[in-house]
Amino acid sequence: MMFMLYEAESVIRQELRASYLNKYMKQRIQATQRIRQLFIQGISLTSYIKKEMLKVKNAYHQSNNSQNNNNPVSPTRPERGNIMVGDSKSAIKMVGCDDVFNTIMDNLSLQSSKRVIVSIVGMGGIGKTTLARKIYEDASVISWFDCQAWVTISQDYNPTQVFQCLLHSLAPGASHNYELAEQVYRLLKHRRYLIVVDDIWNTDVLDDLMRCFQDDNIGSRILLTTRQKNVAEYADSEGFLKVLRSDESLEGVARRNIQDLVDRNLLICGERNDRYQMHDVLRELALREAQKENLLCFKKGYDIISCLRWKRNQSINSSHISQPWSIQSRICSYNSITPTTNTSSLIDDCEWEHFGRNSRRLRVYAHFKFLRALAVLDGEINVHNIFLEIVGLVHLRYLSIPCGLNIQYLPLFMLRNLQELQVPYSSSCEPLDIWGLPQLRNLCVWPGITLVPPRSVHHNLESIRRLDYRSCTKELFLRIPNLRSLNLTTNHLIECKAPNWFESLVYLYKVETLVVDDVVLPEFRTIYSMGMLSLENCWPNLKKLSFSNTNLKWKDMDVVGELSKLEDLTLNIGAVMDQKWKPKDGGFRRLKFLTIHSSLLQYWEATSSHFPVLEKLVLGYIALKEIPSGFAEIITLKSIKLLNGCLESLKSSAKRLQNEQQEYGNDTFVVDIF
Repeated sequence: MMFMLYEAESVIRQELRASYLNKYMKQRIQATQRIRQLFIQGISLTSYIKKEMLKVKNAYHQSNNSQNNNNPVSPTRPERGNIMVGDSKSAIKMVGCDDVFNTIMDNLSLQSSKRVIVSIVGMGGIGKTTLARKIYEDASVISWFDCQAWVTISQDYNPTQVFQCLLHSLAPGASHNYELAEQVYRLLKHRRYLIVVDDIWNTDVLDDLMRCFQDDNIGSRILLTTRQKNVAEYADSEGFLKVLRSDESLEGVARRNIQDLVDRNLLICGERNDRYQMHDVLRELALREAQKENLLCFKKGYDIISCLRWKRNQSINSSHISQPWSIQSRICSYNSITPTTNTSSLIDDCEWEHFGRNSRRLRVYAHFKFLRALAVLDGEINVHNIFLEIVGLVHLRYLSIPCGLNIQYLPLFMLRNLQELQVPYSSSCEPLDIWGLPQLRNLCVWPGITLVPPRSVHHNLESIRRLDYRSCTKELFLRIPNLRSLNLTTNHLIECKAPNWFESLVYLYKVETLVVDDVVLPEFRTIYSMGMLSLENCWPNLKKLSFSNTNLKWKDMDVVGELSKLEDLTLNIGAVMDQKWKPKDGGFRRLKFLTIHSSLLQYWEATSSHFPVLEKLVLGYIALKEIPSGFAEIITLKSIKLLNGCLESLKSSAKRLQNEQQEYGNDTFVVDIF
């Protein structure tokens, strides 16, 4: 099956590439028509496979129900317990499902004699059916109800097949020679039943089924699983369990899944909760499975770890969760493959080969026609050949090119599928026009770039790193309305002025992370008092803020403290230039993480009310003599970390604060001194 999928994917990629690269419109149209026919065939084949799988699934349910009816259990009320997978000899607890399981069991065992409907709602593939199956097969559930039936609906509703499935569950072996729905109704009459309706998609089907599920006031229950919220609401469910909240994105699901891996000690959380280290056991498993599924290849005789340049406990950045290429790619090392390999991702860490004293060969990237991710790790690029090397890679989603490149040489007009572009060092000082990349989400160009304002709105761009502050204009930010992460800097190779650039930052409506590095900022307090900066409208979603070499005053932090959603504040070298900080009352209401590094700060007058929910404080290379004594009363404080360059008096105050926290009963409070 996986081989068939790869082959289909390869054919579709070839036709897409043809539609991108063909010179003549007629050839492009023909390629597009061929793609359309491929999808029509795929839809037809998928529909057939789904029907066959549904038949197998229903046959399995009927077989299980027959076995359950032949093995009666002494009646008991349904009790809460753990969900177990497998037989009694090899039962495995489903980690993380206990709360949902217990909630469903509570709803099923309500004292009410009325019929109760419980719904499990969520996106496909997150375990709704598995959860329902564990409840359905629970011994206490089987013993409590007089009869049970399981039916799977899916999008293609076949009433005859559905009612036959119900009848086989309720009366195995009986002949069914008249109206099927009426037979189901008669079999359920005056019996306390549990019916599981799996994967129901619309309310019309529910109406059709509910006519057979009468309410005799004897405690019958119906359990629905569905992807559609409106179906559960229409059923007027007594217990409406949303496995996936309607306001939660796929990125949110990914983050919850990562947290689940952390809870199971398969990932190790970093200091700032945005980076994780993979446990060796999980890493080895991932490598084995990648090889098994042909997701990874390496040259025979090469060590797989050195070949891929993966390190022990490789860090994972959670900010990259939303990038689909990072979880779909087939990865290969450049040294390990031939140009004919059907490769999706290429990590190139090899040196240029020499043909003669000064000649360099042309790399063979163009032979990998289906590349989605290309990372060139060595430091030399032949800028005269870069166009020819990349021009045909129309499927690229991710491109990282090393230093020494004038970004203007890149054939951006051919990379319409590109989602992330990284150039560690660009020698170009000219404004960059990246708006021919409609799918671009993340952009990073060192030491800094200026951007031409787009002529139309670009909804996909979410992150820009190393943007020269002189590019900040109202026109730019209004045309990238979904920007969530912005790193501002100064490219000293560019000579121009932009006196009103700071005022444009009020248009960063959705930005959650803002980093300002090597940009001298105007005094916040001055522009705030002049009415130029309104925090009611400025940065309403900002959660993470970092300053370095900005030459601010500690009084400016009073303005920063009014940001309503700010959780993480980092003040690095040169961020604030004076020596005394006395915060204003009522600020930093949500601040959890505070880092002050390489600072002139000597005197800090603060109480618990100035940082009411602070969890972690990090200090390093700082002139501060002691931590404010009022920090001992911050009940949320979990840790203080003192890095190099801290005075002995500061270390002593941290230890005293630890003792006071423990006296207040906070035994988990930690002080780390380096």
